[in-house]
Amino acid sequence: MAPPAWIILGAETRVSEHQDADLSLELAAPPRVSVLTVPRRVSPVQADPTSGACPWVVTADPAAGLLLLRAPPPPPTHSLTPPPTLRNGVLVPAVTYITRHPPTYFVCDVASATAFRLPQPGRDPSGLPPEINALNLGVVAAPGAGGGALRYMVVEFRYMFADEHATLLCLSSDTGEWVSKPVHNPLGRWIWGRDGVVAHDGKLWWVDLAGGLIFCNPFADAPVLDIIPLPESDCHLPRASCAHCAGRSVAHRRFVQVSAGKFRCVEWNSRSNDEAPMTVSMWTLSDPEA
Repeated sequence: MAPPAWIILGAETRVSEHQDADLSLELAAPPRVSVLTVPRRVSPVQADPTSGACPWVVTADPAAGLLLLRAPPPPPTHSLTPPPTLRNGVLVPAVTYITRHPPTYFVCDVASATAFRLPQPGRDPSGLPPEINALNLGVVAAPGAGGGALRYMVVEFRYMFADEHATLLCLSSDTGEWVSKPVHNPLGRWIWGRDGVVAHDGKLWWVDLAGGLIFCNPFADAPVLDIIPLPESDCHLPRASCAHCAGRSVAHRRFVQVSAGKFRCVEWNSRSNDEAPMTVSMWTLSDPEA
């Protein structure tokens, strides 16, 4: 049977019960959901119960068959607790230190059934936390990659509110190491919604369903972030305290993704106090470079 022309990939991932299992993707024709299964060496069965304890697909480059997976961390480490000590006639209990581990991330290549574990980034020079932020993380295959191992780039967009400077934290499959690339922050005082990261046309696109798209070519030595606003909507909350809060009502009614090689923005609108039927609108981004 031929594979389906398109699939719905479930975010939650199965962990194989077999020790020697390989990474695999179980394809299912829509409306059924396709599911990724990973071996225990990628995501342990016993994980930190406070972490959500479920591996999930953060984002993907569907054209290249690359999936970016977040695996839950192992259980926290407890230091050995010495017995209490007597100080000035008072019994003082000892302190137990708990070390929590960050989650791990893998780039999964479905075609070769391999998973590359991303190293933890080092100290951030801008003062941001060193842990990876999954909501700003994307993966994209190198344009024209072929003839051997698939080349790709993993990128996290790091920024601070109202700061004109930002950073692209990049890991290339060529080196396997994180490199910081400074970029101009085009957001100004806009609070970015972090509604997804999409790989398309050799670029990475960060999505804010209320505001727009930020995109760049992460393979460039000096990447430049460009911003494309999304169409205006009449779904904003009229009495919201800020533009970001007003835009969240729009985000709940929108979806942005690539379809047939172009970005599409779909918005549905229905009013509870109106007998009019639900309306669905779609916009297509014809030329992002224009």
